[in-house]
Amino acid sequence: MIAKKIEYLLWLLGADNTQLAAYANCSESNFSRLRSGSRTPSKSSQTVKRFASAVCDYAKDRNMEEELCKAVCCSDPETALEKQLIEWLYDGSDPVPPLGGQTSDLAVFGQKLSSAMDLISMTNSRLSRAANVDPSYISRMRSGTRLPKSNPRLIERLCSVMVQRAYEQDKINELEDLIGAQKGAVEHELTKLLFIWLYDRSSSANMTAVRRLIDFIDTYPQPSTKDLPKFESIATDDILADSRTSYVGLEGLRSAVVRLLSNAANTAGSVLWLYSDQSMEWMHGDYAPVWMSLMRECLDRGIRVHIIHNIDRSVAEMVAAINYWMPLYFTGLIVPYYSTKRAGERFSSTIFISRGREAIVGSCVKGMEPEAVFGYYTDPVCLERCERAFETLLKDCRPLLKISREPADAAGSSNVITANNLRFNLNDSGVIITKLTEPRMSFSFEHPVMSRAFLAYAESLRMPR
Repeated sequence: MIAKKIEYLLWLLGADNTQLAAYANCSESNFSRLRSGSRTPSKSSQTVKRFASAVCDYAKDRNMEEELCKAVCCSDPETALEKQLIEWLYDGSDPVPPLGGQTSDLAVFGQKLSSAMDLISMTNSRLSRAANVDPSYISRMRSGTRLPKSNPRLIERLCSVMVQRAYEQDKINELEDLIGAQKGAVEHELTKLLFIWLYDRSSSANMTAVRRLIDFIDTYPQPSTKDLPKFESIATDDILADSRTSYVGLEGLRSAVVRLLSNAANTAGSVLWLYSDQSMEWMHGDYAPVWMSLMRECLDRGIRVHIIHNIDRSVAEMVAAINYWMPLYFTGLIVPYYSTKRAGERFSSTIFISRGREAIVGSCVKGMEPEAVFGYYTDPVCLERCERAFETLLKDCRPLLKISREPADAAGSSNVITANNLRFNLNDSGVIITKLTEPRMSFSFEHPVMSRAFLAYAESLRMPR
């Protein structure tokens, strides 16, 4: 059992004995015997402790702690991951998850439950309290070691809680997209559809999200601006002449952003740095076309945008963010990142900067956004501090995807798949998707979780239907 679990961990992380031995600063043969099953040391042995420490360090360096936590049923990665990993190795009651390819009912259910929970920022402990169930049971369902076929009422209760949470988080549209529900379904219908989707083994959550994004890229035409308000009607003289140093609430934030983006669009060579982990409610409704028009105008004038997306590393959440921004990605002027550090649940913050010119910075207790105060800075000293703050934040970020207005070169590549109007260049570090119709562009996905999901999708194209 231990040998099989070690084999699973190595497959999950894409590691081998040599790499883990280097992390543990020990001989490769020590781990080879563990992996082969020729040696089964005690739970408290130094070899097992070194192995667990190496696995945790390897996962952390590759931003795969979330996957490791789910695999070993750990809810506290900061203090208990290594200990829980050892307990999981020696727990004979937990079955070994399958390796790649053949995905079990348990694995599909767990993957989908995790995707839905990640989308609405729902932790095991929060869901367990709301649904009155043991958090360890939810952890085991997410990791693919439990499937509650005999207790549908429990899952109905979990679905109801998650739908309510989606309403609270203003993420109903994203949840509908995730489970393939029609827009405008009422709460009890969404609860039922979420329940059905969780038990549907026909496709995994990751595959569903990836297929949706692939279809979007395949069919997306040149962006149209005919339905957006004119830039001149937004960037009025009174907006451009505004000299306030602070704005209050969500309406204040909207006004501040109009001022910042309008001034940036009117300044050649501007560079925008954008980060916000607060609810995106302020961007919805009547303000959405205003925001889109301002961003389009900035991009049409050659302004580059560096944005740190507030995502929690699930494929579904990343796809939702990418889909929202895709009309703007097609300009090739946006550089998107994701942070390797999780956002907290106590405060929400926003930092929008037009480099060297202006900045909007605000922070408040979550839920207090309608009363938050957003500072508007133009003083060079304050601007420098704001820019240093963003640069510090950027140090813990990695590219979410790389966008090129030039098609990727397929020459010399032996691992290429073409399907409809798309070409997939596959490699160990990720996948490059090239749109072969106008506008011709390439999208390179290197995020570990996203890469595996896209590679799985591309490989599925090879299979006979």
